Parts: sequence; C-alpha cells; structure tokens
Amino acid sequence: MDWETKMLDFLDDELAETENDTRWDALLTSDDGQNALDYLADEALASIRAGESSAVLLTANGEILPERIPRSL
Repeated sequence: MDWETKMLDFLDDELAETENDTRWDALLTSDDGQNALDYLADEALASIRAGESSAVLLTANGEILPERIPRSL
C-alpha cells in the first residue's frame, strides 16, 4: 500500500470518527438522549440497591483490574 492510500485511509477513519462524535453529541443533548441516560441511571441504581453489582477496581493507569490477579504478578 503506498503512502497516498495510507493517508486517504487515515483521513477516512478520522472523518468517520468525527461524524460519530457529532452524532453522539446530538443524541446526548436531545430529549430522547437525556431520557435514555435517565433510564440507564435508574437501572444502575436499582441494580446497586438490589445488591446485584460489585465494585470495579482500577489500576493506576485506569484499566479495569481483573477479578482474580494471576499469581505470576
């Protein structure tokens, strides 16, 4: 693959990402988006109150820590 093709592929990917960001922004600022977020928050709170969830532990760099740490670490 030549450099021009690589550059065009890169620009296509960047444009697609920007378009997706724009769509997410529009969704999250709309009434329907806010209703969906409210619903998800209510579901999460209900799950927490029912004891159906557990804490998520994170590493220092923000990655999710596995439930069981291998002995080799």
